[in-house]
Amino acid sequence: MNRLFYGEITPNAAVIPEEEMHHIRQVLRIKDGAEEYVTNGKGDIAKVRLEFIGKKTIAHVIERNFVEKSFSPNLHLVFVPTKNLDRTEFFLEKSTELDVSKITFLFTQNSERKIINIEKLQKRSIAASKQSLNPYFVEISECKSLVEFSNLYSNGIIGMAHCAESDKKIPISDFISKEKHAEKEIIILIGPEGDFSHEEIELAREKNWEEITFGERRLRTDTAGIFAAAIFYQKISLL
Repeated sequence: MNRLFYGEITPNAAVIPEEEMHHIRQVLRIKDGAEEYVTNGKGDIAKVRLEFIGKKTIAHVIERNFVEKSFSPNLHLVFVPTKNLDRTEFFLEKSTELDVSKITFLFTQNSERKIINIEKLQKRSIAASKQSLNPYFVEISECKSLVEFSNLYSNGIIGMAHCAESDKKIPISDFISKEKHAEKEIIILIGPEGDFSHEEIELAREKNWEEITFGERRLRTDTAGIFAAAIFYQKISLL
């Protein structure tokens, strides 16, 4: 398998969205009768044979397989969108390639960007999944405040990365530990370019979230997110 496309998979055929079909026929110029692979983003992969009938395309399923995730737990990154949207998109793309399972975009007191296009970001993430041959798409959502997030996500092991002085911080490599977290979801909050506010850090402490450090260097928001994903991939996915 050297190419992967997106579509809903039924027992006999894959229903490929119009935008995806345009890419197959007009951009890649794949020929009638070609055999390709399609995923639904939930672990299913179907080998299909394409049949072009005028402007209509039928993707006949030749075989279908389910790919189990080879590792546990899942990583959920909570990321504050950057003022420069290109940096947020770059973070999203690389985190997708590194097997992050969920990304929640969070708006904080020091956020420099207050609006994002979730649909556009989802498409960017799906493109990265296809490019990396990953049959699991990242779940993307947003929360308007840290309070909203804390009310929605009370399960899992939660850690906040911030720059304030604290003698309770632990290295991110210690926080991400397969033995420590077992089957629980790992949730890491990455602060905005101006860091989390004092009130937000205190809220995290009230919730007994762990405090995380990335080391001596002060990383940009997007760099910190990619770094967290890379540490996870190295410590969990490759075991």
